[in-house]
Amino acid sequence: MLRGVSPLIVRTIEVPAAVTLAVLNRAMLVCFGWSGEHLHEFTVRAVGYSSDWPVDAHDSRNVTLHSLELRAGEGFWRAYDFFASWNVDVRVEAVPADTAVRISCLSVRRARPTGMARRTRRLPCGQNAHSLSEYIECLLQLRAHVNKDGHRVDPFDLLQRFEALSLWVLGDRFDKADVNGRLPTLCAKSTSHNDQTNGF
Repeated sequence: MLRGVSPLIVRTIEVPAAVTLAVLNRAMLVCFGWSGEHLHEFTVRAVGYSSDWPVDAHDSRNVTLHSLELRAGEGFWRAYDFFASWNVDVRVEAVPADTAVRISCLSVRRARPTGMARRTRRLPCGQNAHSLSEYIECLLQLRAHVNKDGHRVDPFDLLQRFEALSLWVLGDRFDKADVNGRLPTLCAKSTSHNDQTNGF
């Protein structure tokens, strides 16, 4: 669950206990639709883990979920993009005994925030919160860099407003089938790459 955002943005991911925190990070990037260009860090029981340099933390490529001995109901958190402060609260809902578990996204709640939405923590929601004409008007203003009165405006502010409105237009649209189609390959590549070069 993405912390401090309303309405809630949640992903439920199933992963095997043998997965490393580095591969879990990759899976979370895919499920939230983030590029991975920013630094990240997991914090588990007040201990930091990351595969990113120069983050001062334990190497997440050598730590599996099984080795952390997490129990059902226990939680930890993951920071992504330290400038934007996107923090994800992670909770272990169950510890399956089935060793054949594959990495997959089980459920989704709300589309993820875009990078330019980093300054607002309340995201648009509800069918009546905005109108399509408002979205189109903002798009036209963004192209011309002027507001509806014809005065020039800061394109950054317009872009931020446009992306916030885009979240309303997109609503809960999320291609879970596409994500689940890419997850096993991406995570397998990450694991293979780790074995060969000790890094992504």
